[in-house]
Parts: sequence; C-alpha cells; structure tokens
Amino acid sequence: SWASNTDFFNMTTRGIQEWTVPKTGVYRVECYGASGGSDKNGFPPGFGAEIIGTFNLIEGDKYMILVGQKGLQGSHFCGSGGGGSFVVKGTDCTSVVIDDILIIAGGGGGAGRTDTSEQIDGRTGNDGGHSYDENNVKIDGGTNGGGGNADPHGGDGSAGGGGFLHDGEYSYSSNW
Repeated sequence: SWASNTDFFNMTTRGIQEWTVPKTGVYRVECYGASGGSDKNGFPPGFGAEIIGTFNLIEGDKYMILVGQKGLQGSHFCGSGGGGSFVVKGTDCTSVVIDDILIIAGGGGGAGRTDTSEQIDGRTGNDGGHSYDENNVKIDGGTNGGGGNADPHGGDGSAGGGGFLHDGEYSYSSNW
C-alpha cells in the first residue's frame, strides 16, 4: 500500500508530511483548520475553516501537508489562535508560490475577553479573521501564508495562529 511506503508518504521535516501522488487521477482532498484556544473565563474560540475539493493530480507530483494545531487556552484571559492546515505542491516551503497551493483552511482565532463574533472563525480566503484585545483594538489575522498578529498593546489579548510561512506572534499573556 502506498500509505505505508515512504517513497509515497514520508516526513523528513518536522511538522511537514510529504506525499507523492501514487497514480494519476481524481482525488478528493479535505482540509480542516484548527480551532483557537478558549479564554480563562469560558468564552468560546473561533472554529477552524473546513474546505473540501476534488482535484486532478498527476503521478509523481509531490505535495507538502501541514496540519494546524489547536490554540492554547489563555492563562490570564484570551486564548491563542489555532493553526491553519495546508496542502501545497512542492518539497520546499520557502519556494512556494500562489500557483502551488492546492487547498488551505485557516485556523480559528483565540477567544477574547468578550464574545468577538464570527470574525474569529477560520477562513478559506487569503486573509485570516480578526479579533479584538481588551481595549477593543483590532488584532489582524495572518495574510498571504503568514501567521496571525498578537495583541498590539502587550496586554491580555490573544496570540496569533500559525500560518504556512511563519508562526503566529506572541502576546504578553501567551508568554506566561
């Protein structure tokens, strides 16, 4: 079976699964972003995005699979963002271009000090959703493969979720 054959499925870089298409054909790919972390007071985090696609793939092409991890619960107030999940063509993360993307599902944002609405749910587009810090200042999600931003005031806002090219930013409360 190709699933247990390291010529087709392997992991040589920590956190990145490498898959070689075993046979030319139509493949269904499901991708799920991780949820964010809850906050200390029980506010819920954002859900990770879910996206499913059908693709014509060619035998021998190689793809990198990165699976986002759930955000951590906040130790003071806000939780951290969840990581996005990615399937992209190639074997080197630093050389990926937009045409290499097969499918991406964004991670959910960490819970804030108040109910921050559906804006913190994961996305399937180019940019992540946003959240707000304890002063109601907007915290932007990741863009173009980058990780999400953190609380700009260094207070108790959430840390950003991981992106394809970069980790999310740390916040003051995430370092405790």
